[in-house]
Amino acid sequence: MPAEIRTPNEQPVPAAPWFLQGDACLSLWRVPTAVLPPPPAGTRYVRIAGQALLVTAWVHYGPGGTLTYGELAVAALVQGSGVPGPACTVPYIWVDDATAAAGGRQLWGIPKELAAFEGELTPSKDGIAVRATTGDSPLASMTMVPRWALPGRVPVRGYIVQDGAGGPIRTLCAARARLTLGRATWNFAPEGPLAFLRRRKPLLSLQVSEVQARFGL
Repeated sequence: MPAEIRTPNEQPVPAAPWFLQGDACLSLWRVPTAVLPPPPAGTRYVRIAGQALLVTAWVHYGPGGTLTYGELAVAALVQGSGVPGPACTVPYIWVDDATAAAGGRQLWGIPKELAAFEGELTPSKDGIAVRATTGDSPLASMTMVPRWALPGRVPVRGYIVQDGAGGPIRTLCAARARLTLGRATWNFAPEGPLAFLRRRKPLLSLQVSEVQARFGL
């Protein structure tokens, strides 16, 4: 287990890098840039046909890694000077563990909030069904039916870029996982922060299994 670090008036969190493993469901979307917050200083959203590309990720990190927790994240692809490779920014993210929330904010400027999660990301005979709430309010839900498994374990490496007090924070991350194409249906609370995705359909959805990820390399 990595050593803990503490900054004044903040709770201790595991030091980087974090090693995490588990399962996830991802969907790729195109949305107008106007519905997103401004990207980090010095970056701009990657656009296809004038629209931003973003990913919704429902993740469960299981035992054996730095922490065990659930996560719902929205990551938008960005590019710009000072970003040496593929990169994204995370404007919205929720986790169900206070240490994970504090660590994301303290180490990498990722604005993690707390939420409660229901359901499992391991497929049953009826597929996958999960739900997230914040307090007493619904946030999002998702169902997925995995269909076609892709061969091998796919590697991914890139940066998360967030605004920080002293300028952009660039965090290098890497992961490997098995991918299965699937059909996902997402529902978002009409009054919630992700309402801009309501009535949209993802371009592509994946079940991601046997994830092995490293954050803050």
